[in-house]
Amino acid sequence: MRGAEDLRIDTGEAVISATCLGSGSAVLLLHGFPQTKLMWRDIAPRLAERFTVICADLRGYGDSSTPPSDAEHAPYSKRAMARDMVSVMARLGFARFSIAGHDRGGRVAYRAALDHPGRVDALAVLDVLPVDAVWDRADDRLALGFWPWSLLAQPEPLPERLIAGAPDAVTGNAFSGAWGSPAATFGEQVCAAYTAALSDPARIHAICEEYRAAAGIDRDHDAADRAAGRMITCPVLVLWSASGPLGSWYRRDGGPLALWRQLAPDVTGAPVHGGHFFPEEQPAAIAATLASFFARTPDHRALPPPVAVSPIRTTDCRGPSRSCPRADHTFTGVLVAVGCPGIWLWRLNDCGTAAAWPASPVAGADLPARAFGGRSEHVAACGHGLPPGGWRWSCWGRPGCQ
Repeated sequence: MRGAEDLRIDTGEAVISATCLGSGSAVLLLHGFPQTKLMWRDIAPRLAERFTVICADLRGYGDSSTPPSDAEHAPYSKRAMARDMVSVMARLGFARFSIAGHDRGGRVAYRAALDHPGRVDALAVLDVLPVDAVWDRADDRLALGFWPWSLLAQPEPLPERLIAGAPDAVTGNAFSGAWGSPAATFGEQVCAAYTAALSDPARIHAICEEYRAAAGIDRDHDAADRAAGRMITCPVLVLWSASGPLGSWYRRDGGPLALWRQLAPDVTGAPVHGGHFFPEEQPAAIAATLASFFARTPDHRALPPPVAVSPIRTTDCRGPSRSCPRADHTFTGVLVAVGCPGIWLWRLNDCGTAAAWPASPVAGADLPARAFGGRSEHVAACGHGLPPGGWRWSCWGRPGCQ
């Protein structure tokens, strides 16, 4: 994606591959199976006109790492994957964000909203139902139509060996029209990229572990939430394929909206023309729908949570900035980076304006400035827990700065 920044973020449990572009409030986009973050290639640039957009590979998928699993498959539970994403967003400086997930990513997204209600402003789930709702209603249609649910959840090494023997058979089935989306939706390069991501033995095993988790521990987590009366507190947008199974298999239960309203009081949504991969079939329409929904949430980009500040160094600098054309205004103060849940860049000038953008977390003074188009201009502080007496400022990386 043009103008995007590729990132690798260590969450402490996994290393997540992500792509970031745009500016404004944060929107996190999560892919499904057998895809990667590449599925958002035509949606993310459109959303980036209004938001900071982060597309992430789930752990075990794409270019993200493949942590070891355990007997309960807990490292590949949606709870663990949701922790990854909350950590990624915090490290990018976003204490709050909106999230959209398709297929498997939708389940990680709703788990994030349940487990971290103070972090998620809005949730969009695309062609997906809660894990326990699907398994509790499983029948022959699920076994035949949603074959990855049962096949990939089988004990190892059976599904791993089957996929490793012919990864192109999996992607060929998914993208041939069998899942409702025309083959023309996916170019040769896109199909090749998805197949390559499904060809590594470690990733194959990780993906199977994620399906095993869905058949066990994820169901337990969902059941525990229902028993405790825990609900998703943010607004929820539900979109599903008008020609797919979600619209027909669950009519007896009132359809997708009724099933989601069992978990969230504020649910809206509608069927969408297209197959299971409708985000890739209709990127312009889906991007517009998501943008309209996410635009209703508060803008949190300039308000990271209070943190303890730690002065590193001071300096003076003169020269024009993007928001102030005057050449004689001065920036003075302290660069603060220690103790931040992600680094924030702040700028204050004689034009009377101040602004803040999130940047990649780094240690000490080695601070890049994605927020300034790659130019490290005026860096100041992290958070708003600043010392008494007002803002203290620092200049970084311009001619004349030390």
